[in-house]
Amino acid sequence: GHCDGVAHKAQNWIAVLPGSDKPVGEEDAELNVGSFLLSNGKLNQRELVIQFGRFEVENQDVFIMEALRLVEPRLRGLSTILLGGSPVLHADVEGGERRLPLAVVGDGMLRMLEIVFAILQNRDKIVLIDEVENGFHHSALPKVWKLIHSLAKQYNVQVFAVTHSQECANAAHYAAVESQDYDYQYYRLEQDNGVGYAHAFSQRQLQTAIDVDLEVR
Repeated sequence: GHCDGVAHKAQNWIAVLPGSDKPVGEEDAELNVGSFLLSNGKLNQRELVIQFGRFEVENQDVFIMEALRLVEPRLRGLSTILLGGSPVLHADVEGGERRLPLAVVGDGMLRMLEIVFAILQNRDKIVLIDEVENGFHHSALPKVWKLIHSLAKQYNVQVFAVTHSQECANAAHYAAVESQDYDYQYYRLEQDNGVGYAHAFSQRQLQTAIDVDLEVR
């Protein structure tokens, strides 16, 4: 449920400090970044299998299955199958005649795996996610953010997420509200004469904007 703002554009970083509109330069920002998930990034099949196997051994696959069922409620399980000599992660979906490669089931499943893997393997670090809403239907975003919030708290991971979706920003806000531990900070990134600024919205300001249907993205 940690959603602050960080932007990456043309190799220029904008870092932000909680409760501040002050631009922070590269020389001021010391971030212990564990993963940076690109909006169009894709895990290759071998990497998927290796990471899933590692989490299975550590009995962390329960979190992965819980996350994937938010995207596909009919999911019964995952298995590794050798195809042409290469291991491929397959999904067992209720009502299906055969197990399907995870990539065939949908982009949302792969995106969710990518996010969950990043959090689980970066305890006490920072995870950056570009266009976090990619691959998800808007109706799934509240559940997605509840899970992100829960895992981030459990693994002490701070998540910086960039979104172009007002629905995504709202979903993250409500997930933090429902957790009764509001640690979500929303920033609107702006530029003035080539200098990046992050305008911070308090919980009250963001709720007011949502109530009056005012876009803040």
